[in-house]
Amino acid sequence: MAGPGVAPSGLRVSARTQTTATISWIPGADAEGYVAIARIPGEPVNLWKTSGSLDGAARSYTFTGLRQRIYTYFVYALDASGDILRAPDGGFYSTSVVGSGPPALDVTPSGLSVVRSGSTAILTWTPGADATRQYVAAMITGDRSSLQLVGPLSATASSGAFTGLRQGVYTYHILAFDTYDNFSSPSGSLYYAWITE
Repeated sequence: MAGPGVAPSGLRVSARTQTTATISWIPGADAEGYVAIARIPGEPVNLWKTSGSLDGAARSYTFTGLRQRIYTYFVYALDASGDILRAPDGGFYSTSVVGSGPPALDVTPSGLSVVRSGSTAILTWTPGADATRQYVAAMITGDRSSLQLVGPLSATASSGAFTGLRQGVYTYHILAFDTYDNFSSPSGSLYYAWITE
């Protein structure tokens, strides 16, 4: 009967790019094989990434086609038939680790300025270097009673215009977003620049 000696240990994410992740672990001494799984917490099973059956001596695996999210990675021990082993207590001989997300992108716009002329405001900025993202310009009234959006604008855009403005104070934002329409980075902080006039 299989025992704790089959369980992998020391799982870590040894490399992460925007679309790939390499995980590595210490194989159990008596393992017949392993399966590696990458999943975004809360997503259905059909969206999980799996390695298929790996040899019992396997020490690493590289996932491809990942999105710009934080994944949790699992490695489960397999029996000789390629089935996931269950421990006597009903659990699994496995190890898991939460990834830190893809490396930061140079997407943050900078140097935002605004020129107001009558009912029009022209925004200019320096776009971030990462051309995989786009921008949306947002204008919020001083009392936060209304919001106006312009976009999406290309990742290389450096200006945008708002029209129909009335007298008052406005705050302008330029927000970067990715191809999945996410406005925030994997860590949850926004890539944006803002200015009030």
